Amino acid sequence: MEMKLKVDGMKCIHCKAHVEEACKTVQNVKDAVASLEEQTVTITYEKEPSLDRLRDAINNAGHYSAKF
Repeated sequence: MEMKLKVDGMKCIHCKAHVEEACKTVQNVKDAVASLEEQTVTITYEKEPSLDRLRDAINNAGHYSAKF
């Protein structure tokens, strides 16, 4: 299954990589692919991950703000 989250503050490929890696640290996340153009990250999972943990992981990865 997939979910798409809005992420403000991604400006370059390094930001993209930070957001993807932060999401992958959250339990139940199988993959994460961020889009600079859309300012989103698409999360792939089998069992739905905690939205609070995803938000915290993204927000703590840098100057990014996850929107749900």
